[in-house]
Amino acid sequence: MGNMLNKNLFPKILAVSLAFVLWIYVTIEQSPPVETTLTVPLEVRNVTTPLVAVDVPETAKVKLRGSRSVIAGLSTQDVKCYVDVRGLTEGRHSAKVVAQMPPGLELLEVSPDKIQFKLDAAVNKKLPAQVKLIGTAASGTAVAKVSVSPEQVTVEGPRDIVDSVDKVIVPVYLNGKNSDFAVAVAPVLQDKGGGAVEGLIVYPDKINVNANLAKGLSQ
Repeated sequence: MGNMLNKNLFPKILAVSLAFVLWIYVTIEQSPPVETTLTVPLEVRNVTTPLVAVDVPETAKVKLRGSRSVIAGLSTQDVKCYVDVRGLTEGRHSAKVVAQMPPGLELLEVSPDKIQFKLDAAVNKKLPAQVKLIGTAASGTAVAKVSVSPEQVTVEGPRDIVDSVDKVIVPVYLNGKNSDFAVAVAPVLQDKGGGAVEGLIVYPDKINVNANLAKGLSQ
């Protein structure tokens, strides 16, 4: 009896094993892995205060492979890309781009896989807000007086960029206006050549402008 059971056991185990292998094969054939590429924000982690990272790409591309069902439910929020700058000091550096993703996915490629960037000291400075009148008031009307509040703004960010700011312009569009008006305007940062300077924090981010117009004055 025991010998009979032993003789029948092996074929049964073999049959189950073959069935399992066949199931795996059919599953893979019917639902082969697929690939996708996502563009995700590139984070900078562990920056030591008061440093800020400059010249860092805003995004990275991640190429992944996984089952069709996993890929179909994937979104850019599920994948993270970052560079870790822990312990780095002011100056230029390079760092590897690290990708994090849900289990069940295979990472094929990260682009860029390494970046060059700069850690710069964060500084701030105050500058006067300068009104720039644009356009022409209605015929027979001219600007008698313009006041701004506050009269200064603070710009903050990487030292090199802050140092490049020469003026803070408050553009005020007249556009045929024929009476007093008030408006909140976003200040524009300019370098010595008149070019726009970006990548800085400006506060306040709006300047209140009060313009008094008078009749019978020439522009």
